[in-house]
Amino acid sequence: MFGDSMSLVEQYIKDLDWEVRENANMRRSFTHLITYLGTKVLKDYTPKVFGEKAWKLHCDGWIHIHKLPFSLLIPYCFGINTAKLLLLGLPTETVASNPAKHLISACDHIKSLTVIISQEFSGATALSAIDLYLAPLLAEDMKFIGDGRVLEWYVKQALEELTWDINYPYRYGYQSPFVNLFINYTSSKKILDEPAIVGGKVLENTRLGDYLDYAEKLIKVYCRLLLHGDAWGRPFTFPILSIFPTKEIMESPIWEDIALLTAKRGTFYFLNPNVVNPDDMFSMCCRLTINHAKVAVRCRGMWTIPDETGSIGVVTINMARIGMEAVKRGDEKYIYDLLLELLGECRKILTIMRNRYYVTMNELDMMPLAKKLGVRLENFYSTVGLVALPEFVSVVLQRPRLWYIEDRGVAKEVVKIYRDVLTFVNKVLDEWEREDNVLYNVEQVPAESASYRLAVLDYEKYPEFRSYIPVEVPMYGSEKVPFYSSQNTPSYSTWDLRLQLEIESEVQPLFTGGVMKHIFLGRELSVDEVTKFVRHITENTKIVYFSLTPVQTTCNDCGFWTTGMYTRCPKCGSAKVDIWSRIVGYYRPVRMWNIGRRAEFRTRQHYMNIPI
Repeated sequence: MFGDSMSLVEQYIKDLDWEVRENANMRRSFTHLITYLGTKVLKDYTPKVFGEKAWKLHCDGWIHIHKLPFSLLIPYCFGINTAKLLLLGLPTETVASNPAKHLISACDHIKSLTVIISQEFSGATALSAIDLYLAPLLAEDMKFIGDGRVLEWYVKQALEELTWDINYPYRYGYQSPFVNLFINYTSSKKILDEPAIVGGKVLENTRLGDYLDYAEKLIKVYCRLLLHGDAWGRPFTFPILSIFPTKEIMESPIWEDIALLTAKRGTFYFLNPNVVNPDDMFSMCCRLTINHAKVAVRCRGMWTIPDETGSIGVVTINMARIGMEAVKRGDEKYIYDLLLELLGECRKILTIMRNRYYVTMNELDMMPLAKKLGVRLENFYSTVGLVALPEFVSVVLQRPRLWYIEDRGVAKEVVKIYRDVLTFVNKVLDEWEREDNVLYNVEQVPAESASYRLAVLDYEKYPEFRSYIPVEVPMYGSEKVPFYSSQNTPSYSTWDLRLQLEIESEVQPLFTGGVMKHIFLGRELSVDEVTKFVRHITENTKIVYFSLTPVQTTCNDCGFWTTGMYTRCPKCGSAKVDIWSRIVGYYRPVRMWNIGRRAEFRTRQHYMNIPI
């Protein structure tokens, strides 16, 4: 054991193991080394928990059990209704805070909640409608502030403290907590009718919709703060902001700030209000959409309001592997036989996860804050992920160059295969929901590291299919490596963006657990271009979730930043620059990505023009 530990330390120090950079949100440090060592050791415990067969399927590349070894004991992602935090305060065991009476206190509670709860959940933390819930606190503060100029300074100060604190590396492994915040403004009429909460008390005869002027102030100040970046001009990794761009919002005073921030920094995720009802669905994680109608039937009392939900855990199926096995047999039916078998294994693993987490929280008392907040795991989804769908389709159609040679006829075949697979998976999961009395969903997973791990295994196992697996020399690398896609239309595709969006429009609505189309940009759009494109997507397509992601360059010498990709600073000429983009859902410098994702970045199509 001592020799193994020494070997692991050497691997870490010399950067010999790609998993040292498995998560771009982590940074090399002593605590990251401890996390790395603990992760390696605890993984040996996996077969004892999930069984030898599940562990072998994971190691051999048929499936990917996410967040190991944390998923052995704690759930994945967590969403909390902001109202609960305002009603309860922060009841931690070390120190208890009364409910916030002021904006600056509420911002501090949000920050502290995300930091603490990230030790009890391995994934993201999300809060809903923060603009509306914080607005009454700002209105109360205004009674003492009075001066409008002081008000702007005060709002900026409160939001600065929140933003900087959730980006400092407070979480285990020297990483920032993964935070998602939802901006509502006028999108959900149901939330507009919710009462205001100040100091833990519901204010009688009030509704959040009465505070839109203050919500507007919060949104506009926050957009300008995020646009500026940190002290060196770098973009903030968190929070990830989501919004429904309704017609009303796009014609409101906040839209220009949202569009400008999107054009320069790519901060916002957009949920299509013409596909997703803002009153029924909320964004919980980086691409997770939650159906409140399904969760609501499980809620009892005000402490389990519907948007307090998330994902128990995620087990992902390697779709490319299924395609290769079916083609080898010459039997298309085998796709569904194998898929059903692997879905069954996912079900077993997710059931074990769910049962263990009840024990973790209630018997072992290892999730103290979640317990005090009254979190009910019954409201959490068991999530099945799918990865390498574009490569799966190219294998099934036996077209290695599928995504490089545009063909509308082939595009129809692609859509049919996607829809057949997703319809099959959804039917199976619906049956399991009735049988198991738990929630299931299917997600197009981000697969930050899984996409590389699974591609490497398939590249070695199936030499006859290597032409179907994308390979590239990574940024800051010298030898080609394979990788898989985590979008329906891959970032390396040279197809016209309009055709890609047509495919996404047909396929995205079939994902019940989350889906995303990132549109990577090589230049800064104008506010008008952002507005026209967002309007085009929401009015003419069934795309559920999308982002506009401009690549950015920051100079580590002079602090200059700009939209676009440069190897030298356009201002001072220094070569000490960082290129920033979304690795999957969040912005990080490309040099910090794992080797597979750096290869994928080099193949990305960065659009200079978009269809508007």
